[in-house]
Amino acid sequence: MPDEYRMFRMPAGAGRGRPPYLLLRGVGLSHRSYTRAAKLLSRSAEVIAIDLPGFGGTRRPEHPRSVEQYAGGIAELLDRADVGPVVVVGHSMGAQFAL
Repeated sequence: MPDEYRMFRMPAGAGRGRPPYLLLRGVGLSHRSYTRAAKLLSRSAEVIAIDLPGFGGTRRPEHPRSVEQYAGGIAELLDRADVGPVVVVGHSMGAQFAL
């Protein structure tokens, strides 16, 4: 399932050693909706944004997914990328995935 997700990482400026920010966007949007915020947040920590299946140029899933399934895919993707604790910022539907 995580192969259908796309992760974007923006390295930290001066804030190395702090937990990265994980930006989860609302439905119908891509990681680009957080471009300005990501630039600002990257001054203090790494920023990670994820495009979910069917959004931001990723392929649409064959079957509808539940919030829990999307959240599980996000967690698995972060585990595979060896990302530890994160500060989650969720907008709209992204807040549901964050919870």
